[in-house]
Order: sequence, then C-alpha cells, then structure tokens
Amino acid sequence: MEKIKSDFLKRELGKYLLLALALLVCLGYLSWNSGTVKMLHVVVGVVAVISLGIARSLLAVRAACSELDDSGRFTLEREYLQEHPVYKVYQGEIHLLESYLVCRTRGKLLLIPTSHIQDAQELNLRSKGIKYAFVKIHMDNDKSYSIEAASETKEKILDWLARK
Repeated sequence: MEKIKSDFLKRELGKYLLLALALLVCLGYLSWNSGTVKMLHVVVGVVAVISLGIARSLLAVRAACSELDDSGRFTLEREYLQEHPVYKVYQGEIHLLESYLVCRTRGKLLLIPTSHIQDAQELNLRSKGIKYAFVKIHMDNDKSYSIEAASETKEKILDWLARK
C-alpha cells in the first residue's frame, strides 16, 4: 500500500511543482517588468498553492485507503508490485490488477474492486464541438465511476474488464 501511496503522491507533487514553476515564471516576469521586485509575495503565494495541493492529495489518499480492510490492503499491495497493464487516462493513469483497478485521475485516487463491478460501458459525449470518451463502471453497491480516456485506451480497458 505504501508503494501506491508514494506513486500517487509523487505524480501529484510533480503536477503541483510544474504549476508552481509556471506561476513563478509568470509572476516573476510581471513583478520584474513593472519595476517593483516583490518576489517574497510571489514565493509565498506559490508555496501556499503547493501546500494546498499537497494537502488535497493527502486527503485523497486517506479517503481511498479508508474504504479498504486489511485483507484488501494486503491483496492490493501484493498485486501492485507484480507486472500488470498500465494505461494513460485523463490527468493520470489506470493500473489493471487482478482484484482491483487503481486509478489516478483528476487528483483523485480510485481503488475499485473488480469483484464488485456489475458492468462497464463506454460513453462518448460531445460538448461545444469537443468529443469526450469515458468508461463508466457500475458497482453492485449502486456506486459508479467515470474515467475519461482516449478512445484506444477506453477500448483496452473495456476489453480487459470483459475478460474478467
């Protein structure tokens, strides 16, 4: 379980560091260009953004792990360390394990037990001329998860789920 947490937090931290770097460059340029160099304000703002992002990521990990019992944690940790398919999804990736789907998407960590999946379907939505492809997973406890992915990734995930 520690490997899953550390992988998730590394990816999320990397995302926030890129955001912080972009903010520093933009705000630093504006500060330098205006003739008033108040970089302390800029640095404090960037540190605040990174801190809030890290706190959000830690809460996401805690929320995902709170739903697992000890046997689920053991199974998940054992399977995650073995070779398994990994696909890119929108703002993250999905790990297709034997007993769980581990998905990092939109700053959330989803741990979806495959034994509770009732069905999965593909959704193609169109909004303002942009086509969005989703995999919608329905669980036996009336929960559902939507994972946005590219069309070819969506097909691979659905094929893998169909084999289960």
